Amino acid sequence: MKSNHAHADFSKICKGREVLNKIENLEKQFPQEKVDKKALNKMAKLILSQHSPKSIKILAEYKLSKNDIQSGVCCPNENCLHIPMNYKRG
Repeated sequence: MKSNHAHADFSKICKGREVLNKIENLEKQFPQEKVDKKALNKMAKLILSQHSPKSIKILAEYKLSKNDIQSGVCCPNENCLHIPMNYKRG
């Protein structure tokens, strides 16, 4: 991971998709439990309470406006592909 900060160390950051593999590797590396279940649950609650998802401004990220977004379902007919697909009951 790159940063503008010269002294920033991101080597210990574990992204969401890597968490389960990281936990499995740590369990293999340290098979003996060091923390009881009560303390572990307390830490889990603390971690979850401090979680704050990254706010992404997706339109700005891709330089789009709201008018660029087509809402609705695309017609599955490959000759049509009209958006939005017209709903007909029955």
